[in-house]
Amino acid sequence: MALDIAVCFDFVPHPIAFSEGVGHGAAGCAVSAIEALEKRTVNFEITDADWLVPYIEMLA
Repeated sequence: MALDIAVCFDFVPHPIAFSEGVGHGAAGCAVSAIEALEKRTVNFEITDADWLVPYIEMLA
């Protein structure tokens, strides 16, 4: 299973994107920085992307 996190540092309403899977079985969503911090913290642990949290907090 592939799990990715993408961050856009431009001024957009949903700068954080989560995606899971490959090809037709893939799913994803774009969320606000606040939503990413509230609901998606487990994804940061799974992808070893805890280092992104301070940057996302600055976007929130």
